[in-house]
Amino acid sequence: MRLTRYFIALCLGWAVPVASATVFTLDTTIGPDNDAIAATAEFSWSGDTLQLRLSNTTDSIAKIIQELTGITFVLSGTPALQSVSGLSEGSVNCIGIAAGTPCNFDSAGVDPFGAPPNLDGHGADPSGWGFLPNYALFTFAAGGGSFKPYGIVNDSIVGSGSNGGTSNAPHNPMLLGPVDFDFVFAPFDVRPTITGVQFYWGTGGDHRGGTLCTSVECADPSGDPSVPEPQTLALLGLALFAMSAFMRRRPAA
Repeated sequence: MRLTRYFIALCLGWAVPVASATVFTLDTTIGPDNDAIAATAEFSWSGDTLQLRLSNTTDSIAKIIQELTGITFVLSGTPALQSVSGLSEGSVNCIGIAAGTPCNFDSAGVDPFGAPPNLDGHGADPSGWGFLPNYALFTFAAGGGSFKPYGIVNDSIVGSGSNGGTSNAPHNPMLLGPVDFDFVFAPFDVRPTITGVQFYWGTGGDHRGGTLCTSVECADPSGDPSVPEPQTLALLGLALFAMSAFMRRRPAA
């Protein structure tokens, strides 16, 4: 009977879903006016593909310096990158929007590596986000390194009513986050770890380091309950069956 108990405990232990996401967060201030900024980078592995969900979670975005314009992170083991792609949930246009007024939103997905439209008709189209690998260091910067346009925002953003802020044409359009990226690597033996996360803000290259989130909520930032894999469900069913059989065989007290 002791072995039965150990078997049940082992099956139940295997049946517990294991969090696979690595989440870095940021919640601080930036700039001479101590403007609030907040962001989340959620990393998860699917085979040889690293998935990154990048979100600007700032409560109220009213300045360029509150736009999330880049991220850097380091992978151990220098894995060989084969390709990278991305998609945002939509875009935002603040051109002509009065100060403090919500901007215009478009729910059509946007490829952050594509060339964004030149909304004001002046100058050459920017090149979108540039991917600049340096060993295991990955850098994304809006506008191919110029930090504009294509900064990541959320639906709290408002216009500035002038050319000196969020309504300034060269900064538009902006990406409505979260933005998802897929990094495809050549097969590797040991899954790389993620460190050195830095979030970049505005157009001046200002950045702040992210903090590895270790709380239970970080296992699934979306708030959705984890869905066990088929093997997990099978183990759980086997454990419950063994427990039921064990209880039926126990002699009456």
